Amino acid sequence: MKNPVTVLGGAQDGTRFRAVSFNVYYDRAPGEVTSAVDGAMREDPPAGVAASPAPYCALSAFQPNCAAYEVRYYLSNLSAPGRTDALVRAKVYYALTRAGIKLSIATRSMVVSEAAEAAAERSHRTEHERRLAALNGVDVFQGLTVEEKNLLAGRLKQTPFAAGETLMRQGAVADWLYVVYAGSAEVRISSGGSSRTLKTLGPGDFIGEMGLLTGEPRTATVVAVGETGCYRLDREGFRDVLASRPELAESIAALLASRRVELAEARERLDGEKAARGLGLGQRDLLSKIKDFFKL
Repeated sequence: MKNPVTVLGGAQDGTRFRAVSFNVYYDRAPGEVTSAVDGAMREDPPAGVAASPAPYCALSAFQPNCAAYEVRYYLSNLSAPGRTDALVRAKVYYALTRAGIKLSIATRSMVVSEAAEAAAERSHRTEHERRLAALNGVDVFQGLTVEEKNLLAGRLKQTPFAAGETLMRQGAVADWLYVVYAGSAEVRISSGGSSRTLKTLGPGDFIGEMGLLTGEPRTATVVAVGETGCYRLDREGFRDVLASRPELAESIAALLASRRVELAEARERLDGEKAARGLGLGQRDLLSKIKDFFKL
């Protein structure tokens, strides 16, 4: 032989290429669907999926009631292709759900009764109450009125994550906040090639407030421990509230500055005088960033 040969594994069918299919309704553009799936597959690929050639999502066919798509990828481990396919399907489900894109199901006739409508109304009311409870647990929103919290509750997006999926990555820039309402997630810090877990988040905890309010890069990586449900609040969803009451920015900046000083005291054992000075400077700096970020 004149060239090197790499043994990839012992799959019975001897194939490396795989394709997992799924369907989506026509109410979403192909670019939205492929972008959501491509991002999830490349940023946090399932075990068994090769990094190169890179996986990608493709529109494969037009059907009467939906568009057909495929996730096309190569195996890095040929011993369990079926298991890898299952992980890819789960990745597609969670990625589309977080993007608000519905998978297509077979067409069927439905009869809606008054009892069903009442049940749907109760479900909607229960969900709204759960969203309000989640917002009430976030201290940066304590200064909001009931009307403002109701407004934000309607703008929260359900964002489920599978075990092992990354909610946010250290150093990444993203302008949204997560409120955990089910499951748990670990906060991990990477430094000098090593990683350690700082704490575990559970229902009622929130993460990413600095990204939402100032656009600053994430300071830690957060990974779902098991099935984890979150509500996501984007910058656009919070803009109207701050625009109508700019004074909120001052109280929020004060709270964030206080939290920063507490972290600094824990890490550097600041004395009281230095901490107080840092609080004042930090509050002014954060207020300036919030106003600039939301163009107040």
